[in-house]
Amino acid sequence: MAEPEFVGRLLADLSSAPNLRRNIAQLGSNHVPRPAGLPSLGNVLRRHPSLLDVEMGTGTVSLVVGAVEAEYVARLVAHLHVTHLHGKLCMANRLGAQVRRPEGLSLPLGKLLQRHPSLFDVSQVGSSDAVSLASRAEPPAQPSVPQPARPAPQPAQRTPEAEYVAALVAYLQGKPHVLLPPLGTAVPKPAAVPGTLGKVLRRHPDLFNVHRVGNSDAVSLMPGTVPPPAPTQQRGQQVDPSQVANLFWQYLSNDPNLRARCSNKTAFGEEFRSWRTRQPQVVAGCPAGAVLYHLKKQGLVQPAGSDSIDFATSRAAAAAKKVTENREKLEEDKGDVTVSRADFGTVRQLVESALHPV
Repeated sequence: MAEPEFVGRLLADLSSAPNLRRNIAQLGSNHVPRPAGLPSLGNVLRRHPSLLDVEMGTGTVSLVVGAVEAEYVARLVAHLHVTHLHGKLCMANRLGAQVRRPEGLSLPLGKLLQRHPSLFDVSQVGSSDAVSLASRAEPPAQPSVPQPARPAPQPAQRTPEAEYVAALVAYLQGKPHVLLPPLGTAVPKPAAVPGTLGKVLRRHPDLFNVHRVGNSDAVSLMPGTVPPPAPTQQRGQQVDPSQVANLFWQYLSNDPNLRARCSNKTAFGEEFRSWRTRQPQVVAGCPAGAVLYHLKKQGLVQPAGSDSIDFATSRAAAAAKKVTENREKLEEDKGDVTVSRADFGTVRQLVESALHPV
């Protein structure tokens, strides 16, 4: 049995309960046994991230797509396996006529095939699309030999995404997993990199394993991923310190405890240098003093002595606290007006004195 047919059978089984996470070991042993000659079930599942969400920490898997699409993909794979095995091409329009698309699925066949490149190879024949089962999904059986660690993308291309991916790999080293919101804060995504952080991670399934932790998405490095070698900065390449200052300020603004640790220049420099190591290499030449200068220039920080630093957010919080304390004090002492009890006779005397002064 080829890998596409095996994955098709897995999809058919998982689509019976699309909202449940299934135990990988039970799925392989009891429901859809893995054919001889294929890699381990976990490796097969991870090679199809557009269809399957694998969480190795808990040993479970679930569908990424809906049950309707999963069932349709399973039927397409089964049809191609029977009629066009060993890389034979099938015209897309003919495939669409032979394997009817479900009514609940609006995605055109061509886009659906391109959405799952781990299963389908789409090519152009004349002016029409043709499709075959993905050839790379059926590797020959190999003896178990330790493989060298996969290196992260080399930033020599100097593309923004390559640098960003390298920074993410460096930050995730040694961590079991990191939730996506804190990761986006710790390693800000450059504007030149398209898509959200989650989409960037899913574009590199050989490096990142995106899974669920509670109600949030989390990511961990795939086993064997190593950080890239630090590239040498090109001569004449500079970065605007004000942009670095703005990025570091965003990092500080999201963490009150971090701002408290940066209350003096020495600690500020240490935290900045630690943050800088997790950023693209182009940031490496920016000193902490330049960042602090630009933050002062923007009024975001203010010296509070020879070595102390006062943050704008801290001043606002202190002012708010003072207003609250003053309001509570006024409410307590009624604006320094002393109130005492008086009987009716005393009140009557005061009124008569006011009306008939002597």
